[in-house]
This record gives sequence, structure tokens and C-alpha cells, in this order.
Amino acid sequence: MKPKVFVLFVLFLGGCLLLSGCVGLNQQPIGWSGPAVEGDFLYVGTAGGKVISYTLIDVSGGKYATERWQFPPKGEPGLGADEGGSFLSCSGAMGSAIYSTTFVANGTVYFGDYDGTVYALNSSSRIAGHSFPQQLAGEWDYPDEGVIGNIVGSPVVADGILYIGSSDGNLYAIETATGKLAWDSPYVTGDQIWSTPLVHEGVVYVGSFDNKLHAIDAAAGTPVWEFEAGGTITATPLIHNGTIYFGSFDRKFHAVDASTGQAKEGFVPYAAGDWFWGKALAYDDTIIVGCMDNRVYALDAESGELKWEYETGGPVSGDPAMFGDLVFFGSNDGKIHALNATNGNGIWIYPHGEDYFGPMRSPLYAGEGEVYTHDQQNNKLYSLGALDGREIWSVSTLD
Repeated sequence: MKPKVFVLFVLFLGGCLLLSGCVGLNQQPIGWSGPAVEGDFLYVGTAGGKVISYTLIDVSGGKYATERWQFPPKGEPGLGADEGGSFLSCSGAMGSAIYSTTFVANGTVYFGDYDGTVYALNSSSRIAGHSFPQQLAGEWDYPDEGVIGNIVGSPVVADGILYIGSSDGNLYAIETATGKLAWDSPYVTGDQIWSTPLVHEGVVYVGSFDNKLHAIDAAAGTPVWEFEAGGTITATPLIHNGTIYFGSFDRKFHAVDASTGQAKEGFVPYAAGDWFWGKALAYDDTIIVGCMDNRVYALDAESGELKWEYETGGPVSGDPAMFGDLVFFGSNDGKIHALNATNGNGIWIYPHGEDYFGPMRSPLYAGEGEVYTHDQQNNKLYSLGALDGREIWSVSTLD
């Protein structure tokens, strides 16, 4: 085996097994699908190869969530199980873990499963516990036959086209109305894609294991520019004031001019102690990002200079969320950390004391005073108060 291929194989295997917290014979990774919300409905992928929809209910006695439907239906094996349903995930459920966080738009739920199929579900056509026809209005899966490479990143939809990367190194553009390719062929990078794309003003930005950030014409699928870092890029890029921000496995946080693909003038890439894995957030003139060196960094958006840092008890890899002046990060210490975005002071940590979740690698979602997190290792979905970190409700994501 060639050295480069061997290194990437080890990286891929380590990412799938060691980082997922699941190593064992006949068991598979647990994934890191995060919650997504549209209106009063929440959607999340599970360790057992299913997508579950919940109704969010706010009544005088408090808030809670109730299950609407599962896909595949309740009682059936999850995606990735063989015909006999003999596939065993880390959760003990039948099916292959879902890494992809759903993208929800206009009542349609889009996601990719680890085995390499992209799905569009018509959420209004599904009722919990029922079997469904193969064909429903607004529902499709891609490709029609076979699979593409393993899907670790999440889809994004813009102007009627879904964009999603695959471990086969391709970025796919799929018409949401038909489920067919929107480009003549997928856009080919030099290695695996685990990054979730960013679409902005007609350009798709996506990172690859080829160490490059690719800017691609969203309509034509042709290259606009490439920027080469010193390591793999798994982070979803952030655009802020005409600049693309992202971290890399070269242990540096980069800033690139969105129009030219050149390094941002005056910005010195910030060097940290380990890989940058997850997405950054912008707060005024500050860029806030977590790192695998157990820290969260706040950098000046113009210069890259450090404003503040916050230390957790473990690597920070999942995408953060923000509500007002608070920013929320999950850590492999099994905790959710709420920080003041202005100065990095800790506001609350959940769970409290000696309690902890499994490693928190799923993206967080914040809105209307709540923070939603998916503890996929323990198969539970939580709603926490954004201001105080109290548990509002929790539900099991087991079938």
C-alpha cells in the first residue's frame, strides 16, 4: 500500500471508529447527526440508521417533544441493515449510523446515509408507526441504482439544488424537484469529502481530504478557485464580510478572500495545538472556533489575533450554536459548555457535577431560548435552557 493511501486509510478508520467511541467486533460507528428544526418540528438521524421527526410542544405546564414518525418506519430495520436486519450498530439497533444532519426546507427533509444514498422525504406525508408507499409526492433517493461513496457530511439546499459531498471525493449537485444530477457530472476533488458545503452568492465552497478548499460555480459545477492548506479540511466553511474562514488538520485556522481565493491580507493563520475539525461562528468582529486541543478560540476577524480562549475537558469537534451573546460548544468531555461570546467566560455547563454525556460530536442547534443536543452514544435527544442550562425535556432515539 502506498504511504499516502495508508495514512488516509488509517485516518479514515480512526475517524470512523476511534472518534465515534465504538470499537468492537460486528459493531459499527454511532455517527454524529445533530438536530435540525423547522417550525414546530425537529428532525435527527440516529445510531440505528433512522431519521426521527418530533413535534415540539409548548404548553402552560412546560415544553416537551413527541414523536411524529420514523424513517424507515418504527419496528423495521434502519438504513444499512441487510435484508434480514442482521446489522448491529453501537446502539444495539439494527442499521448503519447516520452522520449527516438533516437539511429541512419547505416540508422536505434531506439527508445522506453512511452507506451512500441521498434521501428527500416529504415530512407531511409520514405518520408514526405506519408503513408508507415507495413513491410519495416530493420524495426521492439518489442514485436510482447502487450507491455513491460513504456520506459523512450534511447536505445544503439553495435555489432548488441540493449539494452534498461523499467519501468518493465527489461533490454532487442534485435537483430537489427531480432527484437527478443538476450538473453534467459531479465535481471531482482529489480525495474524500467529509465537509458540509457552504453556498453563497452562486458559489459552493467545500473542503476535502486533498487539503484544499474548493470554490465551485453553483449552477455549472465548474471550478472558480482552489486554496491549499497544509492538511485535511473537514470543517464547514464560514463566510463573514467577504471572507471565508475555516480550520484544517494542519492545526491552523485560515482566512481566504471569497472573491479571489487568496489568503486574506493582514490575517495571520492562527496556530493551535491540534486539528481544527468543526465550523466557526462569527460574532461582531470576532471569529469563534473549537479545536481538538480541548480549547475554544476567539480570533480577531481582521488580523487573526487571539482575543480569548476557553478550555474544556476534551477535544472540541462538533459544530457550535449561538443564541444572543451566548455561544455553545459540545466537548468530548461529555459536556455542553455555554460561553459569553464577548469575553469567553463560562456561563453554564451541562450535565452538572460528575454527570456527563457520551462524547459530544454532534452539531448543536439553538433557537427561541433552547439548545438542542443529540447524545448519540446514549441515544437521547435533549432540550436545554439557553440562558441557564437547565434540562427542559429529553427523549430516547431508540426504536
